[in-house]
Amino acid sequence: MSELKPFKILVIHCRYKISGGEDSVFESECKMLADAGHSVVKYEASNKGLDENCGLPGKFLMFVNTVWNRAAYRSVRERICTLRPDVVHCHNTFPSLSPSVYYAAADEGVPVVQTLHNYRVGCLNGFLFREGGVCERCVGRIPWRGCALRCYRNSFAASSAVGTMLMFHRMIGTFSKRVSAYIALTEAGRRKFIDLGIPAGKIHVKPNVVPGAAMKIPFAERSNVVLCVSRLSPEKGVHVLIEGWRNFVADRGFVVSGSDMPKLKIVGSGPEEASLRELARGIAGVEFAGQVPHDELLGEISRCKAVIQPSICYETFGLAVVEAASAGVPAIVADIGGLSSLVENGVSGILFEAGNTSGLSDALCRAFADPTILERMGEKAYGRYVSGFYAPEKNVRLLEKIYGEAVSGLAGVPCRPKLAKV
Repeated sequence: MSELKPFKILVIHCRYKISGGEDSVFESECKMLADAGHSVVKYEASNKGLDENCGLPGKFLMFVNTVWNRAAYRSVRERICTLRPDVVHCHNTFPSLSPSVYYAAADEGVPVVQTLHNYRVGCLNGFLFREGGVCERCVGRIPWRGCALRCYRNSFAASSAVGTMLMFHRMIGTFSKRVSAYIALTEAGRRKFIDLGIPAGKIHVKPNVVPGAAMKIPFAERSNVVLCVSRLSPEKGVHVLIEGWRNFVADRGFVVSGSDMPKLKIVGSGPEEASLRELARGIAGVEFAGQVPHDELLGEISRCKAVIQPSICYETFGLAVVEAASAGVPAIVADIGGLSSLVENGVSGILFEAGNTSGLSDALCRAFADPTILERMGEKAYGRYVSGFYAPEKNVRLLEKIYGEAVSGLAGVPCRPKLAKV
């Protein structure tokens, strides 16, 4: 139970068509707050019912609702009137809820806290990524380029809806005036959000809460598996991983039947799954496991030798990296965005140059050069998980501080703890 007076919190989240890290964090954070003695009420919506192949009237309605969803405004305001929360905490409002929910809270005098899980406040696709690499064409600018380039779902109409939403709400000051506090997940993310126009004085740094794996298995009892947990889409760099794995297997001279050959297990689904399976055809040791429930995923993480995150975009966080650390499993990650801030190279994991297949295969060779390397790194990663702000007992204190400042209206110095690398 928190030493502070418990908060009453309305937590708002719009679930994605394909469940991912944001959905897991939403659930974990709600549980963390409830376990700490706070009153938590969820307000949930879903994007699963959106039909992009609907007729012209349906597309026009989706356009309008992306910019300002009147029904969501009324519904959220009614919920606030009934509940009278101390604070409204938003995770994802796009596109089914829209920024209108900020006004529902503001019109009832309730402060809003927004966790920044992606870069959609300044980028149409939310990843700062286009055509196989990092893209910052719209950073600090009106996002008309993103509309012209069809950056959201490769659709001019859909991109125009998102672009109109961003331009309209910038013009009327929604992001600067209607949100009391923002939460960036790393310092690297905080700097990028400042570039995107979010007021620096409103951005706190708090990592995602990571309750931890179900078990910490002795290293000698783990499977000889490298685990990649990822949405199978271009910005996640899984194609780089597969090509790097091809080089790794060739460099080490593994025989398919060899008992010492590690396996690469890829967990997740997404639009690139078919092409990635084709790319991996004939490469020894590669397995696609599809989407698995989160509890089962934690078991997979606990049983592997290492996790690998090959993203080629600015990730805001690396949930699987910290979940792995909680089980004493080290991570091999690309040196880009928030991912690189989670691992100390050569100590608690290994960094490689993002997008570089040779660098990735070299990192794998380094990891498996000595049977004790990954075990030592895993112990360091576990120690840093325990001492950091990732576990619920410490993470909730950061969130309580952010809520307290939002409720009191204090502009104070944003919360920016020094986060331990795992």
